[in-house]
Amino acid sequence: MSPISTLEHRSARRSRGSAWRPLALAFGAVLGALGILWMYRFFIRTVDGQTLDAVGLAQAKSMGGGRLDTVTTAILDNLPAASIILAAIIVGLVAFVGKRWTPALWAVITAVAANLATQLLKYTVFTRPDLGVETPGNNSFPSGHTTLAASAAAAVTLAVPPRWRPLAAALGGTFAFVSGASTVVNLWHRPADVAAALLVVGTVSALTAIPVLIHESRHPEPAGGGAAKVLSNRRFWSTVTLAIAALSVVAAFVFPQLPLGSLSMTGSDGVDTRGFWSGVAASSAVAYTVSWAGLLLLSRPRR
Repeated sequence: MSPISTLEHRSARRSRGSAWRPLALAFGAVLGALGILWMYRFFIRTVDGQTLDAVGLAQAKSMGGGRLDTVTTAILDNLPAASIILAAIIVGLVAFVGKRWTPALWAVITAVAANLATQLLKYTVFTRPDLGVETPGNNSFPSGHTTLAASAAAAVTLAVPPRWRPLAAALGGTFAFVSGASTVVNLWHRPADVAAALLVVGTVSALTAIPVLIHESRHPEPAGGGAAKVLSNRRFWSTVTLAIAALSVVAAFVFPQLPLGSLSMTGSDGVDTRGFWSGVAASSAVAYTVSWAGLLLLSRPRR
């Protein structure tokens, strides 16, 4: 086989190998949308679901949630806005320095669309019926704070070159989870609000990532080496995110089965915080599952 034929064969094989990614992203968007609808149907429209969510919020309060000092509260309150500003700076630098104008444009569209979707769902589409459960009556599903933080992370992940996406996706999933969990600790949101917001961002990102992948398939970039190869190792970060997601799923089911008071952070015997920790673990599972899926679909394996 001649060198030209070999190159053509490798190019065709690479093209076939990446053709499934847009389809997988579209399928992931469908799964994400169905997940949001299921969560709304269970956690908002049923007594059992509202009760589970209310328990998580009540136990966060029993652990001292909502009594944070002024400085900490201010930091948490400004974290989503700060993340959007930081993401805008990073996306702008990547677009300008790396001439990645198309991915940067779709990154901006992702952030805007995700936040608009959350506000539309919360204030127009979804309503919270009064089912007799002792919980704040206002509808806070999905969480706007979590959406801001997660959409900022998603925008950065889409904007950076594929060789840096494993690192960006892993760190972005961690940032989104921590931001979401902090809203529960500070009694701003129920655990389901956080998980739903993460799914909203994941669903929107899956759709907007499709034109980004198509663009990058037509304008491939060098794989890179040095720091990029070490810090953004695809296999390492995919293993880490998948392991955390799996452990979080297990924890979400195991925590409620533990002896009463075993997870108390207050030091008082008999304080039940199992529902809170189960909700936090469930949010972690969603965050890292979305992160893992994005990592696999938006980055290229090294050849």
